[in-house]
Amino acid sequence: MVTDNTNKKIARLLDLLVSINNFEDLSKIIGLLFSDVELYSLADRLEAALMLVDGESYSDVVGKTDISALLLPKLSAQLTEDETLVELLHPEAQKYISFASVYDSLTDDVDYKKRLKYIKSLFKLYGAKPNLVLDLACGTGTMTTLMAKDGFDMIGVDLSSEMLDIAKSKADKENLSILYLNQPMEEFELYGTVDAALCLLDGLNYLPEYEMLVDTFKLVRNYLNPGGLFIFDINTKHKLKNVLAGNVFCGSAPGVYYTWENAYDPEEDICEFTLEFFIKDGEKYSRHTEYHYEKAYTLSQIKKALKTAGFESVDTYDDLTFLTPHKTSEKVFFVAK
Repeated sequence: MVTDNTNKKIARLLDLLVSINNFEDLSKIIGLLFSDVELYSLADRLEAALMLVDGESYSDVVGKTDISALLLPKLSAQLTEDETLVELLHPEAQKYISFASVYDSLTDDVDYKKRLKYIKSLFKLYGAKPNLVLDLACGTGTMTTLMAKDGFDMIGVDLSSEMLDIAKSKADKENLSILYLNQPMEEFELYGTVDAALCLLDGLNYLPEYEMLVDTFKLVRNYLNPGGLFIFDINTKHKLKNVLAGNVFCGSAPGVYYTWENAYDPEEDICEFTLEFFIKDGEKYSRHTEYHYEKAYTLSQIKKALKTAGFESVDTYDDLTFLTPHKTSEKVFFVAK
């Protein structure tokens, strides 16, 4: 029976655990308060929750953990009723929580209309006349909205629910019917096939492992109609390693100031972006820090991944042109079919 006294004890325990910032000290306290059996049970429950968030069935969860099947309906109901639990269990999605509100302001230098014109010219070049188009890593839906206004039926997929909230508001404002799905692109699921797929503004660089890249390409290939095009761009290794790395950029937009510091890890071929931004809140500014990571893939790695996924032809172009990429290309477009 849960009493007020019990709730006070639980609150005191949580306050204690939250107040400990040092990992070693926290481990000591947890080791003191919980037995090995209790810790294993908690860890198993966490594993089950993560599996449910990822869409695995009850039978899969029971098969891969020691948790009782009787507990799963209640656990699933809790996750369904409280979306914040899902967000807490999906830390990758948290990267854009604060960033989502200022993303459009910080990317106002991107010429989306020019990119739309380029995408349409690629469709024309390859003789494609798509109706239903998938936009992977669609973010706040600026490109998705533009394409929908231009007559395309659009589906947008993104990991960040906060980004998608903004995307949906844009669609509502324009009275557009766009299906948005809150899913990681390496595990996305659609209700049917599409005529073309896009992934723009270096969305694929956010996949840190080659295997995740292959998984994403396989899913795109699976959901493309015969003859469908997959068009995407990447930030090149040259850009991440030689242009961005070691540099700090500063800027401002209405209601926000920011710094963007970059560091490159040559062993992992990953560029870390440290974003410090100050958002105006009344007469004060609130400070936010976020870390983003982009993987540097070579053109040959991406071509290999596309071939592995079943794409038969792959063409590459220097950013927003029909020219062959060169050693100092900073962004490269791929067209796969």
